[in-house]
Amino acid sequence: MKVAYLNTLYPPHVRGGAELVLQGQARVMAARGHDVTVLTIGPQRAPQRTEELRDGVRVVRAGLRNRYFHQAGAAPPALERLRWHWRDRDNAPMGREAYELLRSLRPDVVCCHNLAGWSIAVWRAVRSLGLPLVQVLHDQYLLCPTAMMFRGRCACERQCLRCRLLRLRHARASAQVDAVVGVSRYVLQKLLRAGFFAAAATREVLYNCAAGPGGAPCVRAPRSGGRPASAADPMRFGFIGTLAPCKGIEPLLHAVDGGGDALELVVAGRGEPAYERQLRARFEGARIRFLGQVPAAAFFRDIDVCVVPSLWHDTLPSVVFEALGSGVPVIGARRGGIPEMIRDGYNGLLFEPNVPGALRRRLRCFIEQPALQGRLAAHCVASAAPFHDLPRWLEHHEAILCAAIDSARVRGQACGTSARDVATGTLPCEG
Repeated sequence: MKVAYLNTLYPPHVRGGAELVLQGQARVMAARGHDVTVLTIGPQRAPQRTEELRDGVRVVRAGLRNRYFHQAGAAPPALERLRWHWRDRDNAPMGREAYELLRSLRPDVVCCHNLAGWSIAVWRAVRSLGLPLVQVLHDQYLLCPTAMMFRGRCACERQCLRCRLLRLRHARASAQVDAVVGVSRYVLQKLLRAGFFAAAATREVLYNCAAGPGGAPCVRAPRSGGRPASAADPMRFGFIGTLAPCKGIEPLLHAVDGGGDALELVVAGRGEPAYERQLRARFEGARIRFLGQVPAAAFFRDIDVCVVPSLWHDTLPSVVFEALGSGVPVIGARRGGIPEMIRDGYNGLLFEPNVPGALRRRLRCFIEQPALQGRLAAHCVASAAPFHDLPRWLEHHEAILCAAIDSARVRGQACGTSARDVATGTLPCEG
């Protein structure tokens, strides 16, 4: 197939796991003989474009037609961000950019990932060209401009007024999509319940897939002999990821700080500089160490238990299946797609972030039950196998693309839009 992937960013510009997932997806599809192009956004001024070949994948970067490139330096003031999101509701100039690129490329199918920057205007561009359209859901961008539905220190259980105003047209516009794929059951069901993708013939969950070092999961031996943790040899817990309030890093630091001498925590990753300095000043010491950026494989080799204490409904944090694939049990929050990877008492433990003391009690379980780490570790690699089965994942992905092509043939051009519709921002009918 001739496949066009579209995403906000692409390496070396990386904001989160979606960029790395797409990079792996594009590489393996190209290696299987497909003609693969990635359309993404770069830091250059519009209408400039750049093009390069990376690992057999053609990468075209368009200039962003909005107030600023959203990966450049510190966050702008709140009013400037609001103006950016207002234009990003349905950015017709970016729709025209996508239309021109796809018209020259003429792929067999278009697979959209994250839409921030491009906006839902790209759906209209794809449909106006009569191309099959697949939408992959990595986050909650279609419900919330920040993509997280998290405000202050709490997860949002429903849309606020601002989100409703900035997302008025999105559910109706999603009728243009032929196939929708959730990277977790949580995110797919949430969007379907909100009235999205009513006309999509294919609605499936396809978990992200990632190989460990050397193309296979790296297996770590469990804590030798199930020996108990002590002040001299404490149980070592680990956190790896972005240091941000939504990730639950502060509740974890508090839980370890007051959890006794048998607990030790290593923290890997970076955050906003002022916030990271604040955390280090308050918590860094003999039992809590901040490592900065470190290779994931080395990190997992040096810990006994990985902790994923997300406060927001994290769609499918890859750190969970990476830890499991490395033989490391996980303590995870009952949030988003995390419970879809952790079977409580089998390969890890789950806790409710809103219950006071719940996380600390889960940490203490490993101190009070010395053999627990070994019992859970024995099941980790096998439970992570579906997230490392690249051949099966590729077959499923290709089948979804083919289903979208068949669906588009059935739909035909009866409700397609014209190039003039793309330029003016007119929505097509929903039939």
